[in-house]
Amino acid sequence: MSVRAPATVTSVGVSSGLVGRKWQLFAVLPLSLAFGLGAENHAGVLFLVLFAGLFGLLLATNVELAFLACCASRPIVDSFVHLRLGPLSAGQAWGAGFVLVAAGVVLRSPSVSGLIRAYQTPLLFLTLYFVCTFGRNGTERSLLYEMKMASWVLAAMATEYVARNAFGQRRVLGAGLVSAWLLALVVAIAIHLNHYGAAYYAASPRSVDDPVQGPHGLASFGVLLLPFALLPILGRISRGLAWILLGIVAAEVILSFVRSAVLAMAMVIGGYAILGIMRRRGAVISAIAVACGAGLIAYSAYEEAISSRLARGAPRLAYWEPVVRGTLNDPIAFFFGRGADSSFHLIHEALGLSIWSHNDFVDFFATGGIVLLIAYGFLIRWMAISMFTLFRSPQQSRAARDIGLVGLTACAAFVVLSVFNGIAFSPASIAIGLMIGLVRGMSATATATWVDQREESRPHAVDHWRSLAWTTK
Repeated sequence: MSVRAPATVTSVGVSSGLVGRKWQLFAVLPLSLAFGLGAENHAGVLFLVLFAGLFGLLLATNVELAFLACCASRPIVDSFVHLRLGPLSAGQAWGAGFVLVAAGVVLRSPSVSGLIRAYQTPLLFLTLYFVCTFGRNGTERSLLYEMKMASWVLAAMATEYVARNAFGQRRVLGAGLVSAWLLALVVAIAIHLNHYGAAYYAASPRSVDDPVQGPHGLASFGVLLLPFALLPILGRISRGLAWILLGIVAAEVILSFVRSAVLAMAMVIGGYAILGIMRRRGAVISAIAVACGAGLIAYSAYEEAISSRLARGAPRLAYWEPVVRGTLNDPIAFFFGRGADSSFHLIHEALGLSIWSHNDFVDFFATGGIVLLIAYGFLIRWMAISMFTLFRSPQQSRAARDIGLVGLTACAAFVVLSVFNGIAFSPASIAIGLMIGLVRGMSATATATWVDQREESRPHAVDHWRSLAWTTK
């Protein structure tokens, strides 16, 4: 397979005027977001129409950039959780479009069969999930879950293709950073409108139409995007902006009041701290100090409420026990499960609550039995091996191996969220798909990754950020 040499801004085959116009288009998005969030649903529809138009323009220009823009824009869609476009929610409409765009990128690969072989473990898991759920209880739910899981698996496959050289890897990093900044903006607006963690966990009851959505998805997204705020520090690019982003995301995760997200964030920051101590890197240790300082400031602002939330007993074990017991007591369910709605039914029978188990391992056991549970375990193992391969590769530079370690902490955070809150069906998993694809792309370009080439060419700040994400060839 022929690989194009990494491009630079000076070798880009478009005029600087086109690049400037494209950046002006993307600058409209945050302003439109702020307008859409603060207005009624009809304004939200106008915003989504504007976004769809800009996205369509980009899709016509370059499908790879359209894919990365779609990944980066996911936090915006989460702001319109109550908005419906016909029979679909805004998130479902985005998901359907994302699957098509990601599949289009994958099919562009000159070695599609090789890419499929490399991802046979996650693809086998998706196949098993479909076999174990289709035509059984909750078929409609299972198809929705299948699309959500296929989204981040396809995201990883498409990202790996985009990250086939250093230039593409910088684009992926740029998409992760843009997504993190957009998430920070979305959460900041939600906090300003009192639609975030403190409001969600308030004692007053909420109606179905209450604009306060659960902070779990946004907090999980923040945790899985946190590594993208750490990578520029390792790559020695725009450290000041990276520190600011790191502090904002850390504070917003604390303010979510979601304990599983705080624990998962501790896994990421803890792994990064170990890296800083091992490498004796002052910039890395400074980044940890920024994250911890921002977290402490956020904690002090809501100390009483957060302490009460942390001290409160978690009902998770009460949800898991009837699901596990009900599955174990049925020999057929033990091997093949009861379908996608099984955890809802078992918890409702035992506790009278219409809620799921909030644990991916428990839910997959109830859905597809021990067969699907083992398959999910192999999927987690495959993710960890993808990160560990870069971390331990003797052909890679030390800087590239350090990024493999950051990827391992992201996997650890994914497992924590999977156990204590559920993440496999969450749109936040798009972030782990980006990280998997980036790391696997770097593993295939030893000594020629984006972090290895940072010393060869140091463009000015504006040109560098253009090359990170949105320039076309």
